[in-house]
Amino acid sequence: MKQILFILTLFSSIIVLGQNREFHIKTYEDGDTTLWYKWRIELCGQIELDSIQNSENNWHFRFWTNKQAIDIWEESNGRTFGKVTNWTKEYTSNDEEPTNRIFYENKLLDSKQVDELISLIDSTQIKNIPDQESIENWGQGSDGITYIFEASNTKDYFFKTYWTPTAQDSLKEALVVQTFVDRCLEITRSKQIWSDFSSKIPFECYINGGPMVACRALTKKERRKLKKERENYRQSSRRLRP
Repeated sequence: MKQILFILTLFSSIIVLGQNREFHIKTYEDGDTTLWYKWRIELCGQIELDSIQNSENNWHFRFWTNKQAIDIWEESNGRTFGKVTNWTKEYTSNDEEPTNRIFYENKLLDSKQVDELISLIDSTQIKNIPDQESIENWGQGSDGITYIFEASNTKDYFFKTYWTPTAQDSLKEALVVQTFVDRCLEITRSKQIWSDFSSKIPFECYINGGPMVACRALTKKERRKLKKERENYRQSSRRLRP
């Protein structure tokens, strides 16, 4: 994998795809942005999020946490919209075959929230912050959280990652990123949206990356019912395989 990424760096950190839009995705020998990009593209397909790389909107901005995606965009007619998408993946114990099921839901933002988010993007100039690998002294760890920003307009597409801004001491770029993150989550009321969403999750246990697993408090009868449901789902999936 390192050899592949190293070859990519020999060409450029700017990938040109198509005739009308340049793709700016940082590639480097020891970094992980390329892998994050691949994983997020796959996830978009699983939770029915539009691929903004080829968006026909005037512009589109997407902010990823480990369990939510916040989108703000302007259509060709000048109208702006926003939404929050929640998702989680079913977790099964080691003695049980995984189902790989994903549960997701999105919630539209109102016009006031969208306007506030646009003002936040402008005031923080978050789009102008370079990828973490281009910021001197930006550290990288094995735990924490990685925030991802995607942005596209009619000419360019950008994909940037930032590992745990709060762990970067007083690095000015990290302060801007964390300020944006905190305010964005506040404007969208993301904590309440997640709480409402989590109450509907149909899985016994679920995970959103990392080592933390959440499990519902169930009776033995409810647990047996969900286990049977997982078995039926796996059997059905096997029959559908070519």
